[in-house]
Amino acid sequence: MADQKRWVFLLFSCLTIFGVEWLVDETSILASRFSGTAPDCFQRNGSDTTCLNMNNAEFNALYVAHNWAGTVVALCTGFFVTRYGVYNVSMVTSALLLAGMILFTVGPYCSATSAAFAVMMVGRLVFGCGYWGNVVVSHQVKSHWFFGKELAVAFGLYSGSFRLSSIVTYASIGSIVEKYGMQTTMWIVFAIALSGPVCAVTAGWYYRQYAEQSMDRSLWSTARSHPGTAVALVKQLNRQYWMIALFLLTFYGTVLSVISDFPKFLIEARENTETAAGLISGIIADIAMFSPLIAIITDRYGWRDIQMLTASSLLFLAFLGMDLIPGFNAILFCVLVGLSYAFMSACVWSGVVVTTTPSTVGVAMGLATSLQSFGAGLFMLIGGFILDASSNSLQNKWVNFYVLLTCTVSLSLVAAVTACCLTLFFAQWGFDEMGILASRMSGLSPECIWNNGTDATCLTMTASEFNGLFVAHFWSGTISAIGTGYITGRFGIWIGSLCVALAQLLGMLIFTVGPYGPTTNVAYAVMLIGRIIFGCGFWGSSVVSQQVMSHWFFGRELAMAFSLYTNSIRIASIISFASLGTVAQKYGMQNTMWIVFGLAVLGPSSSVLGGWVYKRFAAISMAEERWLASSARTGISLSLIKKLSWHYWTVAIFFFATYGTLVSILADFAKFLTEARGLNEATAGVTTGIISDIGILSPLLGIVTDRYGWRDIQMIASSTFILTGLLVITTSTSALSMPVIFCVLVGAGYVLFTSSVWSSVVAVTTSTTVGVAMSITTAIQSFSGGAFLLMLGLLLDRNSMEERGTWMSFFVVLAVTVSVALLSALAALYLDRKNILRPLRSKHSTYVPAAAAEMNTAVDEVQPFAKANGSARGGYRYSDSLSSGSVGSPTCVNC
Repeated sequence: MADQKRWVFLLFSCLTIFGVEWLVDETSILASRFSGTAPDCFQRNGSDTTCLNMNNAEFNALYVAHNWAGTVVALCTGFFVTRYGVYNVSMVTSALLLAGMILFTVGPYCSATSAAFAVMMVGRLVFGCGYWGNVVVSHQVKSHWFFGKELAVAFGLYSGSFRLSSIVTYASIGSIVEKYGMQTTMWIVFAIALSGPVCAVTAGWYYRQYAEQSMDRSLWSTARSHPGTAVALVKQLNRQYWMIALFLLTFYGTVLSVISDFPKFLIEARENTETAAGLISGIIADIAMFSPLIAIITDRYGWRDIQMLTASSLLFLAFLGMDLIPGFNAILFCVLVGLSYAFMSACVWSGVVVTTTPSTVGVAMGLATSLQSFGAGLFMLIGGFILDASSNSLQNKWVNFYVLLTCTVSLSLVAAVTACCLTLFFAQWGFDEMGILASRMSGLSPECIWNNGTDATCLTMTASEFNGLFVAHFWSGTISAIGTGYITGRFGIWIGSLCVALAQLLGMLIFTVGPYGPTTNVAYAVMLIGRIIFGCGFWGSSVVSQQVMSHWFFGRELAMAFSLYTNSIRIASIISFASLGTVAQKYGMQNTMWIVFGLAVLGPSSSVLGGWVYKRFAAISMAEERWLASSARTGISLSLIKKLSWHYWTVAIFFFATYGTLVSILADFAKFLTEARGLNEATAGVTTGIISDIGILSPLLGIVTDRYGWRDIQMIASSTFILTGLLVITTSTSALSMPVIFCVLVGAGYVLFTSSVWSSVVAVTTSTTVGVAMSITTAIQSFSGGAFLLMLGLLLDRNSMEERGTWMSFFVVLAVTVSVALLSALAALYLDRKNILRPLRSKHSTYVPAAAAEMNTAVDEVQPFAKANGSARGGYRYSDSLSSGSVGSPTCVNC
C-alpha cells in the first residue's frame, strides 16, 4: 500500500494545476474583451460595459509577466525545496497563487484601463511566482518518487491536467462571457481556481507525511540532501540536457503563443464568434490529452528523441500551412499543434530526468522550467509588438506573426535533429529562391508595381547582374572548397563545421536585407556581398560533409550516402519550386525572402550539430584504418595533387561540364518559361521542379551502384539524356508539353549523374588522396557553375538579338558543353578498360581503390597468378592480409 502513496500526491498535484490553469486560459478567451474589440463591448455598441481598452502589447504583457516571473522563481524554488522542504515551499506558493488571483480579478474594477492594467499586471506577476514555483516543486517530487517506475506516465498525467483544464475552459468560458459579461466571468473562474492553492497545500502535507516511508531509501536521501552551489550543479549538466532545454525553450514558447493568440486571430481575421473561437482553439488541448497514452509507450520503449523530432515536425508543418496556404483550415492547424503538444508532453520532462543524475535533477528541473517560462514570455512579447504594428494591415500583421512562430519552431526542430543532410536541405532554400524570384529581381514580373502590379519591392537587375549573384555564389566556393579542405585537414571537422556555419548565417542575413537598399545598385551590391559569404559557407559545408562520408561510408553504402546527401538538394528544390512561386504572388518579394531565411537558418544550425556528432562518435564507429586516415592533419599539398591519376581528371572534366550545364538549366529555365513561353511564375516553378522530382530517385540508383558498379555507363547515359533534352527544347515551340519532356530527360540525366559521380571520385583515388580529390572536385563544381552562369548571363543580355534567338543560343551553348561531358565520359570508359581493376565498372571499387596500384606505394603492384585448379576463368582477387593499415593487394587470376 505504501508504494501507492505517490499516486495520491500526483492526484493532488494534478488537481492543483487543473484549478489554477483556469485563470491562465481565461486571459486568452477574454482577449477581445480586454482589448475592447468584441462585438458585445460598449465600444462596439454592445451591452458589456466592463470591457477594457488594452492594446496588443499590453495584453501580451500579461503573459510575459506571468512567464518571466517564473523565469526567476523557477531557479530559486529548487534551492528553497532542498533548504526548507516540500511542505513549506508548497505553503508559500499557495499563498502567492491566492494573492495573485485576487489582484488579477479585482483589477478591471479600476475606472481607467491604464490603472486596471497596472493592478492586473501586479496580480499576474504574483500569480506567476506561485504558479511556476508549484510546477517546479511537483516536477522535483515526481522525478524522485516515480524514478524507474512510471516516470513518463506521471509527467504525462500532470501535463494532461493542463490540457483537461484547457478543454473545459475553452469549451465553456466563451458561452459564459457572452451571457454574463467579463467581470462576472472572471469571478466564476476565480471560484473554480481556488481549488488550486488548497490542493497545493494538501499535496505538500501528503508528501511530508508519507514520502519517507514509501520512497526508495537512496532516492529519499538524495532528495533531502543539500548539494553544493547552483553554479557547480549547472556545470555538471551534459550536452544532451542542454539540447532538451533548447527544444523546450523554443517549442513551449511557440505553442503558448498559439494558445494565447489563436482565439483572437479567429475572431479578428476569420470573423468567428467568441464561442466558436474558443471551441476551435480548444482542439489543441483535446488532442494533447492523449499524452499519457504516449507516455506509457515512452516508459516501456523509450524513443524520446524520435518523439521530440515528431513533435517539432508536426508543429513546423502546421505553421508552414498557415504561412503558405491561404485560408488554411483552422481545425487542421489545431489538430497538428495538438498532436505535437501531446508528443512533447510525453517525452520532454522525463527526458530531462534520464539525462541528469539524482543530485542534479532538481536544478535541472528548475533551470528547464525557467527557460520554458522565459521563452514563452519572450515570444509573447515579440508577438505583441508585431500584432500592434500600425503600419500593417489586419492580414499582414497575422502573416508576420505566423512567420515569427515558424522561425522559432525551426529552432526546436534543430534541437531535435542532428542529421548532416539537413544542412544542405535548408541551405538549398537560400539558393533556389533566386531562380524562382528571377523575374521579380529583374523587374519583369507582371506583379511588379511598374507593370501595373502590386509588388513595390521588385528590383531592376539586368540578366548579367542576376546571373552575377549565381557566379558569386559558385566562384566563392571555388576558393572556399580548397580553403575548407585545408582547415579540416589542419584543425579537424568540428572547427571546419563551425566556420562554414558562421559564413552561411552571415551571408544569408546580408542577402535577405539587401533589397531594402534605396536603389537597385545599392541592393545588388549588398546582395552580392551576402552571396559571396554564403557561397563560402555553402561549398565549405559540402566539402566537410563529403570528406566525412568518403571515410565513414567507405566500403559500405558509399554511393547511396552521396545520393541521399545530394537528394537533400533535390527535396529542397522540389518544395521550393512548388511553393515559393505561390508565396511570392501572395506576399511579394521581400516577405518571401524572409520566409526563406526562416527556413534556411536551419542549415548552419544543422551544420554545427553534424560536426558535433562526428566529433563525438566517429572514432568509436569508424574502421580504425579509415579513422586514422581521416584524422591525419595533412592539409592540402602539391604532392597529393600530383598523385591524382588521369582517370580522376577525366571524371573531374565530366563533372565540370555536366554540373555547369545542370545548374544553368535550374537557374534560368523558369525564367525562360516566363519570358519566352508566357507561363506564370507558379507554373514555371512547378515545371522546372520536375527535374528535382525525378532526381529524388538517385538513392535507389545509388543502391544499385553500390551493388553492381557500372559507373562509367551511368556517366555516359547521364550526358546522353541531357543532350537529348536540349535537342528537344531547341526544336519545339510548344508552350508546355515539350518543356515537360525536357525536364523529364534532364531529370533522368541528373539522377544518373548524382548516383555515380561522387562515388567515382572515391573509386579512382586512395584513402590518402580522397580528401584533396574531394576538395578539388568541389572547387571544380563551384567554378563551373559560376563560369557557365556568367557566360550565359552575358549571352542573355545581348539586346541586338531577338528573344527567341537569344534563348536558342543559350540552349546551343549548353548542348556543346554537355557534348564535352559525353566525350569525357567516353574517355573515362576507355581508361577504365585499360585499368586492370576496372574501378568504375567493378562493384568492388569502393572496397579497394582502383588507383591504389598506381599511386600508393603501400600497396603492391598487380602480380600475375597462375591458373588455379585448372579453371579457365580469369579475374582478380584481393589478398586477405593487411599491412600497416593499407588495403589488401590485388592479385591477378588467370592473366
